[in-house]
Amino acid sequence: MEKAFTYQAGFNLGHWFATNHKLINQFGLTPEQHWNNYVTEADFARMAEWGADHVRLPVDYPAFVPDSEPEVFIESTLAYFDRAIAWGKKYGLGVVMDLHHAPGHWIYTPWNENDLLTNPEHQAKFIRIWEFFTRRYLAEGDNLRFDLLNELNCVATEPWNELWQETVAHIRQIDSNRKIYIGGNAANSVYHLKKLALIDDPNVLYTFHMYEPLLFTHQKTGANQARLDWTRDRVIPWPYNYDDHLGYYQMPQPGGQTPVGPGTVFDKEFLRKPILEAVKFREETGREIWMGEYGVVWFADDDSTVRYLNDVADLCIEYGIGRAVYSYRGFARITDPDPIHFSVHDMRMVEAVTRK
Repeated sequence: MEKAFTYQAGFNLGHWFATNHKLINQFGLTPEQHWNNYVTEADFARMAEWGADHVRLPVDYPAFVPDSEPEVFIESTLAYFDRAIAWGKKYGLGVVMDLHHAPGHWIYTPWNENDLLTNPEHQAKFIRIWEFFTRRYLAEGDNLRFDLLNELNCVATEPWNELWQETVAHIRQIDSNRKIYIGGNAANSVYHLKKLALIDDPNVLYTFHMYEPLLFTHQKTGANQARLDWTRDRVIPWPYNYDDHLGYYQMPQPGGQTPVGPGTVFDKEFLRKPILEAVKFREETGREIWMGEYGVVWFADDDSTVRYLNDVADLCIEYGIGRAVYSYRGFARITDPDPIHFSVHDMRMVEAVTRK
């Protein structure tokens, strides 16, 4: 009998096969040097020992199917994915394969430049990638799940509904049982789950990401100039008050977030609001939901980060929602981000993200 894999407390393996170009360039590494050393079998053993039960494996398509040869899949890169799945199985960690950078769609590209949903060639390549993975991993059981697209950003959800349903139909011609996660618009916002299509397939599951509030979780990062400017000389604690940052909240804010205003206190009860939105979707549809990303950038102070991670853990455990922190290495301070020398930054964070 196959081991029962669970997906309750996990780690993203970000910056290994996805969004890793800065690390590779900074340390003068070849991609192979980075792939061989950034995450190893010892890391899978360590995550399992800590109590994690799954990992999310983000992959960028140019690493294994280059635009210059769109029909060619690079076997030497795919071998790394094979090895990660095998390590997961060995140590009892389920693996969620996530297409982080897809043909015509990348979260770091301005939304109006992403053309996956309008470019037939990119759509065909997107489907071909998932057909390929489905055939390659047909023998795997529930130790492997698919997450079709990372953090959709587009004008409307309907074209995505059409593409993901077509993709699932192609997958089902090969494998009728693979569990597949579908995320919504506005970077997998929980508030866009309700706009996703529902189909008669119990193995189509739904996912969302939660980084609310961004002023805390993404402080001092350059993805948003207003946030970068506001936090350049500030460290935002957790919890904090809206009224202490009126200048920031008077500037335009990203969409897909929980509404806020004067008097809002950002604390555990604030986080309950997006969590309850996910619970409402689950209750109305009967579909499994999973928080595929959450986390706090390393610029936050350690004590605040520990409090935030424990608040998320408390709520997910209370409502029975699985979660995967971003990330085991890089972005968050779960471990130090140096790609050469591994160290655990703060075991309190490890304990928070692996609680079940």
